[in-house]
Amino acid sequence: MFPNERTYLVRMRKIITLLFASPLLVVMIAIVFINVRVYYEEDSAASTTDSINEDLVHTLYGIKDAVNAGADTDMQAIYPEGHVFMNVIYALAWCNAMEKLNTNSEYYRTGYSEIQMCWAKINSKSARTQFEEDLPLAYGAFYTGWSNYLLGRKLSLDRPDQRDPAQLQLFKENCERIAHAIQANPFPVSYYAQAWPADVMPCVASLRLHDQILEAKYKAVVEKWLKTIVTKLDPNGLIPHAVNPLTGKTVESARGSSQSLMLIFLQQVDRELAQAHYQKYKKLFLDTTFGLSGIREYPKGHSGEGDVDSGPVILGYGGAATIVGMQTLSAFGDDQQAAKIRNEVEGLAFGITAGGKKKYFFGTLPMADAFIAWSHTALNKRGNETPSFGAFHLYSSLVFFVGAIWFWILMSPRKPDSKASMNTVW
Repeated sequence: MFPNERTYLVRMRKIITLLFASPLLVVMIAIVFINVRVYYEEDSAASTTDSINEDLVHTLYGIKDAVNAGADTDMQAIYPEGHVFMNVIYALAWCNAMEKLNTNSEYYRTGYSEIQMCWAKINSKSARTQFEEDLPLAYGAFYTGWSNYLLGRKLSLDRPDQRDPAQLQLFKENCERIAHAIQANPFPVSYYAQAWPADVMPCVASLRLHDQILEAKYKAVVEKWLKTIVTKLDPNGLIPHAVNPLTGKTVESARGSSQSLMLIFLQQVDRELAQAHYQKYKKLFLDTTFGLSGIREYPKGHSGEGDVDSGPVILGYGGAATIVGMQTLSAFGDDQQAAKIRNEVEGLAFGITAGGKKKYFFGTLPMADAFIAWSHTALNKRGNETPSFGAFHLYSSLVFFVGAIWFWILMSPRKPDSKASMNTVW
């Protein structure tokens, strides 16, 4: 072997070794980052008059930046309802935030402007073209429910004498259409022959919202609906993920993603029923692995694949189920668990702030940012909520130690082989 050939082979071996070692180094750096970030603490208030923390404002401004760059349009290419859903969840996050903001602050004015912008997009003809008008509930339960619930939240922020008459009239008309639809069928379809109870929950919640901000009108309708749905539960005694649109019978049993979402709205509709379902939800879906808590996409003892509803499913835990689940846990008073998942999300989703704007997953999935913001802005703070991560640190240390050993073995210099050295002499 010629000397220059040997030099070339040595260099190639070093390059190949580095390629193999680099992922280990990335994993080790990620482990350190996550272990630090799980001790996330809320920053100080956005201003002396606001009770929202600065970090949440940064998150909202990060999403604002993404939406202005067309992220909602991009999401439509990934999710069937991506454009509408992105705008709804982002606007609802601002609705939550504005309850903690001073009405005279710049942040409040920005939030109100963003809600108006999102509502205009959702209420546009182009947004509605994604849905089918000639359904029993025009444009389906998903579009009507979410758009009307957002409209109700917006109207609740307005002073009664400052509410837009056209928006107020539309809200009333939508509520009337929803009331007629759920009396005819407890689970109106979102698309032809496809019905998901999670899409109906915002519909019913908007009726409750109507009775809170306007005159009490739909109490009997809602109570009748509640009596009907408890006869159509899945084998676990929970509201199904999907149902037969004609009979209301279970097509797919409860899943973590839809349960996390439905319980938030069900609590607004009927606290007692929601509490009973929440206890079953915790038993079946809340779990801990390697010292980290999360919400399983499928009940304990069952497994399944991820889809557009669940997002990624990793070790059985659903991305959407867990992110929305931190809001669900907080809504039912489990603030310690909610704070733990919030801190885990801060680490695992790599939340990074730059230039006054915070983004997760390196800004690659704005829809996830919107859901994180929606859940985070809804969290209650009732006392000491500092979570413990002792078990997670133990597991992390073990993985880090094994990774460090392998990295050292790969990168440590090797003694030259005497036989190979002899072959270079010619």
